[in-house]
Formats: sequence, C-alpha cells, structure tokens
Amino acid sequence: MNKLIGFIFIILLLAFPVSATVEFNGTDNYINCGSDSSIDNMSPWTVAAWINPDNVGEGTTGRIIDKRAADNSGYQNFYVSSSDSNGLGFSRDTTSGEMYAKSGGLSFDAYQHAAVTWDGGFDASEDVIFYIDGDVEAHTADQDGGGSVDSNADGNLYIGNRAANDRTFDGELSELYMWDVVLTPAEIKILADSKVKGIGLQIQPDHLIAYWPLDDEPDGESTDGDTFRDSSSNTNTGTASGGTAKAEEVLSHP
Repeated sequence: MNKLIGFIFIILLLAFPVSATVEFNGTDNYINCGSDSSIDNMSPWTVAAWINPDNVGEGTTGRIIDKRAADNSGYQNFYVSSSDSNGLGFSRDTTSGEMYAKSGGLSFDAYQHAAVTWDGGFDASEDVIFYIDGDVEAHTADQDGGGSVDSNADGNLYIGNRAANDRTFDGELSELYMWDVVLTPAEIKILADSKVKGIGLQIQPDHLIAYWPLDDEPDGESTDGDTFRDSSSNTNTGTASGGTAKAEEVLSHP
C-alpha cells in the first residue's frame, strides 16, 4: 500500500509541478516583454503583483514593471520606493515634466500583494492609488504632471528592471497583471485575499492587457534565456536575462 501511495504521489508531482516565482538579484536581471501595441501608452492603468522584496532594489527604486521609449522618454512604471519610508512608487513622463506618486507601508523579506491604479489624470494625489494587501496606502510624496503624456510606443516593456538595466528589483515577483481600466477597491481586495493563481483572469477580463504567472520554471532552475508566457488574450511573452525560479510560498492553484 505504501508503495502505491508513493507512486501516486510521484504521478501527481509530474502532473501538477510545484509552482514557482522569479527571483531577481538586484543587480542585472530582467524580463523583456517587447512592445506590442496592447502595452503602449497604457491609460488608464492597473498593475497588480505578489512581491517579496529583499530591499528597495537597485538605485533605491527597483522596478516591478517599466515601459519607456527608446530615447528614455515616455516612461511609465511601478516600483519599490525608498521615499520617506519604504513603499511603492509610480511615475509617468508628461510634456510638462515627470508625474509621480509614492507611498509607505511596504515590508521586506515578506510576501505582499502590491497594486497601483492610475486613472490617466495628472493630479498625482488624486489620480494614483496604491494598495498593499488590499488596503489603500497613503501617499508620502506627489508631483503633478501636465500637458499630455510622452509616447513610449517604440520601447520595450520590462519586468523587474528598466531598459538601461540599472534599476533591478531585488527579491521575488509572481502573478503580475495589467489592465487598461482602474480596478475598484473591492476588485483589488479579491486579488489580495484570494491567494489563488489566475484569479485575476476573472476580473475585468475584457480589459486585461497582460497576465504573467511567472511560474514557467521549476524551483531552483536558472531562468536565463527562458520565456515567460502572457496568459491573457495578448501575446506579450517575455524573455529573461538572469534570474532564478523559486518555489511558490503563498499562492495555490485553483
């Protein structure tokens, strides 16, 4: 009987491999997701992910996601911020200068659900909302934009870094989503509380621009040169430079 149970367990492991995240080293790792039109100049915008940062990352602003033009203009990003207190940050390049907002409330060496919404306006204190574990986080710094947004259509989108490879996230990322609509607080709360992989596919599916589970490799494997699928209806597949797959600690499969 024990041999039979062991055999069944092995079969289940083969059929349902242990899920993993991607660990970025804070130095030079990234996932390049190209520049499909579906991810150009996103407005409005919601980004959500499970993150486990070791610290604020390279340049004290380790990127969760970053999109900018080839000449470095038009940047739009979501990152770990060290402003006043450790938290989250958002910035968007506009014709009147940089618009940004920053929060506190982030912990290191712990998994948290992080999200930002931007409604497309240039009033940073009103138009950008941060969430950690489903709760709204107050801003610690703001700067308004103006005019219009600078285009980033000719630049690639990066996970865990930016194009210059000098703002590397330090820690683990998993379950990264983007929508072209502002999710409600209730919808963000569902993402944070469910702890089920893929739950975001059921939230505003007509507005889901990208979903990277970031679980394409098994625990312990190098992700260098590997591809990471976009499981939305788009094809924003990413290719990794460096990185290591780590066993999933928080989320489960449905």
